[in-house]
Amino acid sequence: MNGYTLMKLNKINDFRVQPAWYEYVFLYSVTAVSSIILGVSLLNKISGLYGWLALILIISVSYIYSVIKRTRDNRAKQYYLDTIQDYSVPELQQILRRQQKNKSEYMIITRRINYLQHTINNH
Repeated sequence: MNGYTLMKLNKINDFRVQPAWYEYVFLYSVTAVSSIILGVSLLNKISGLYGWLALILIISVSYIYSVIKRTRDNRAKQYYLDTIQDYSVPELQQILRRQQKNKSEYMIITRRINYLQHTINNH
């Protein structure tokens, strides 16, 4: 690998897919409508059943979005790992110097270096 490629590889965020605008619109509209229905239900203007349904809808949508976010985060970490797969130990150590110790990138690179050094030592 050349130095230019090493300089381009920075963070897992480079591989993270951000939600599209329609995902935000859907989330905010469901939350807004459900909140209004829940509020009206609490004021006893409509049946309490609608309030419960609105609450269940808010919880369901929040759960779905948290699963989507977690899946995107896991995929970003996997893409990052796949990208550093071909680097040698000196190249990984060069990248490691630019990382903060409390970040995911640091842990992934450290594990990869340990794996490569362990593999080299066993052969």
